[in-house]
Amino acid sequence: MSDKNEYWRELFGEDFPDYLDSETEPTQQEPEPEMELDWFSFDSDYYKQQPEPDKEDSDSFSDTSVLPNDITDIKHFTESMKTPKAPPAAPVQQNYVLKDVDHLEDEDKAIRREPRKRSGCLGGIMYFVFIVGVSVILTCAGWLAATDVLALNKEYLEAEITVSEDFTISDVAGDLKNAGLIEYKFLFKIFANIYHADEKIESGTYVLNTDYDYRALISQMGTSSKSQVSVTVTIQEGKTLEETFALLEEEGVCSTENLMGAAANYEFEYDFLSSDTLGDASRLEGFLFPDTYDFYKNTAASSVIDKLLKNFNSKMEENGIYEAVEASDYSLYEILTIASMLEKEAASGDEMPIVASVIYNRLGDGMKLQIDATIQYILEERRENLTSADLEIDSLYNTYLYDGLPPTPIANPGVTAILAALNPESTSYYYYALHVDGYHKFFKYGDSHQDFVESEEYAYYSG
Repeated sequence: MSDKNEYWRELFGEDFPDYLDSETEPTQQEPEPEMELDWFSFDSDYYKQQPEPDKEDSDSFSDTSVLPNDITDIKHFTESMKTPKAPPAAPVQQNYVLKDVDHLEDEDKAIRREPRKRSGCLGGIMYFVFIVGVSVILTCAGWLAATDVLALNKEYLEAEITVSEDFTISDVAGDLKNAGLIEYKFLFKIFANIYHADEKIESGTYVLNTDYDYRALISQMGTSSKSQVSVTVTIQEGKTLEETFALLEEEGVCSTENLMGAAANYEFEYDFLSSDTLGDASRLEGFLFPDTYDFYKNTAASSVIDKLLKNFNSKMEENGIYEAVEASDYSLYEILTIASMLEKEAASGDEMPIVASVIYNRLGDGMKLQIDATIQYILEERRENLTSADLEIDSLYNTYLYDGLPPTPIANPGVTAILAALNPESTSYYYYALHVDGYHKFFKYGDSHQDFVESEEYAYYSG
């Protein structure tokens, strides 16, 4: 018996069909498909001969008797019959399902990953282009900023810049920008803050140009800069404080308002000034020494006044006035007050010592000074001739009503007037009046004086 029949007999036992008990082996020349067909036919006959299984056993029967469609070799079939088929288990199904899901997920990820790779490549190129673009922009911006900060390749331009006393860096940057000296206001403000420009810039008027870089612009707007615009101002003797300040404003040195504020409230460090007088601008009347000055335009008010006071102090020291005042019976302030009246009353320097003698004579005898210039000082406008109403003005400056000297000087006297006040002529005159020729006539008695003012020789004779 062939090995195959032996196998089947062992498998089927007593039910082994007799017609299979043959020693004849199929030759090798027989085609393989016919053998598969014979075995398949046998399996079909065998199946038909089996009793119908109970319904209760239908599930187990179906598991063992139904040939899988994909088995074509009987040997494979018998091996599968001999090997017990493991019942389906949840873990196996779960593993299978999970494995299958993972596979689907992997496929899904693979599908999704592919365009991401393409997008990532494109994104990388775009990112590179973006970086290059930004670099180019920043480079260009940096170059433009550098040309402005360093004043490179600028067309020459000159402009006058005025820095006020209460300036801010933003104001200065705006003025420079509007004048065309810089291109970027924000950049100048950043540089100025780093460079502490607010501590270096001073108020004033400056002539600047586009050759100056940011640092030079700031340094050129400092004190005593060669770019600062200066102006020469001559303050004549006998000018009042208000007239002096008006002249300085007219010349562009400083505003009257700022000068008045500084005169009243700034505490200047000079021995001849008292801090008790702070708050009143007239405290400086008589101390603003008349002279020719070089001022920078739009200089701080305190600096302007300090320059005048410094010159006053210097002139007093040079001419020995401080020592002469100490040797007199009057204070410096009283001497300045007398000298201020001399500036307003005397027709010339030569007359000043004589007019001074009249003042001292009247003061010594307790007479009212009756000096017209003291009333003119309080009038809004100077009059050629005082009216009777003017002589009745109730003011300490009205020397027709009040005894002694006015409360302050009525002008800023020069050295000649101050020296005349310290060294008056020794006379017996108590009166004087202006001649039509422009000089004064002096009188010892009132009657003589009255006769003169009623004559045609009097300068203000009205007939």
